[in-house]
Parts: sequence; structure tokens; C-alpha cells
Amino acid sequence: MKIRMLVADLDGTLTEDRESYRVPLETLEAARRLQDSGVVLAIVSANAIPVLAGVARYLGVRGPVIGETGCMAYYREEIIHLCEETAEEAARLVEREFRSVVRPSWQNVYRHHDFAFHLLPGVDPQAVMFRIRERLVEAGFTSIHVGYSGFAVHLTPLENGKAYGFREACRLAGVEPSETAAIGDSAMDSPMLKLSAVPIAVANADPELRSVARIITRRPSGYGFAEAVEYIIRING
Repeated sequence: MKIRMLVADLDGTLTEDRESYRVPLETLEAARRLQDSGVVLAIVSANAIPVLAGVARYLGVRGPVIGETGCMAYYREEIIHLCEETAEEAARLVEREFRSVVRPSWQNVYRHHDFAFHLLPGVDPQAVMFRIRERLVEAGFTSIHVGYSGFAVHLTPLENGKAYGFREACRLAGVEPSETAAIGDSAMDSPMLKLSAVPIAVANADPELRSVARIITRRPSGYGFAEAVEYIIRING
């Protein structure tokens, strides 16, 4: 069966590297070649929808754009809430009690369900996540997942996540998971890669993601994305 849609993470997957917001020209050209070949490109990211909608418009992404770690979608000029729950109250607690180790993302003012926090310099993400999880459970927030994207700590309603976002992207595009490839760089991308027919990790991906990938690109981030596109075009014939 041919691949009809490639579902990609954004930061660290389409960008130049994990520390940059720049998208390489090679990535832009690959995205165009992919879609000119008849394969839809979709994005599933933890970013807020306004950011993703702008990125998708200027990259020429034709498929669904899923934001807030599976909680919201933007497709054909329509914004869709995919999530009923919100982590807003939990985020207020984290902002109030963990200001010595994290700072809220500027995108939080545009978020409705999933909320993000950047680590302060020198802070260990695993230790912070453990402390935040413990405090949230203690405060009664038992339906909030605490994850780390490699860029920020995210508080996400348990009903959602990147697997849910991946399924919604398939539903909106009218594509079966068995007709997709998925590519990412973070452990948070693991659930969506597991659902795709061709799971791909870029060369600099987290070890957890590399362990579930069928293909690991030779090059990192956006350059690895371009490599994956050539592979998909080739296997599609």
C-alpha cells in the first residue's frame, strides 16, 4: 500500500536542529516535492494553533495541523477543539509554585487545553517533571499528563496526546493509519509513530523514539525530514 500522508512533528523535526526555529531550505523543498508527488503533509505538534497555522500556511502544508499535543486542530480555515478537558488550573498551580525552576511559555495565552513551561538554565527535566506530577496529584489533578518535548514541560489532559492527534489528523484527511508514515524527534512523538505504517526518527531523536522507529535517518532534524521524504517518494514508485 502506498503512503498517502506523512505526519510530522515541528520543532526538532522540520527545523534546522533542536535549538533552532529556522526551517532549512532543503526541508521546504522536500515538503513541496512530497505534496507534488500526491502525499499529504500533516503536522502534529505541542505548539499553540496560531503558531502552527502560520507555519503551515507559509510552508504550504495541505493536510491537517494538530496543536496543543492533540487537543486542537486547524484544517481548511477551521479551528476545531478536540479536547473537552483543560489543564489550565493545573498550569496556574505550576506557575505559582514552581517559578524557581520553570517559566510559562508565551504561547500559553493562546492555549486552551495543553499548557507549556520552559525550564530555567541548569534544571533537570526529569526531576522537575517528577516534582510537578507529585504536586498535581496531591492537589487533586489526577487526569493531567506531564511530559517533556525536549523544548518544554507540557501539562496535557490525559484524554489526549500525540496518538489522539495522529488519529484525528487521519480522520480529517480521510486517510487510514496504515497509509501513513510519521516522523519525529522527541519521546513525546512515540505514540504517534507506533500507530503509523512507517515510523521514522530523525538521527538526533531521543533514544525512546529511536527504539520504536523502523527507519532512523542518517541526518538530523529538518535534514533528516528531507531524507525521509525522498524515501517515501521512492517507495511509492
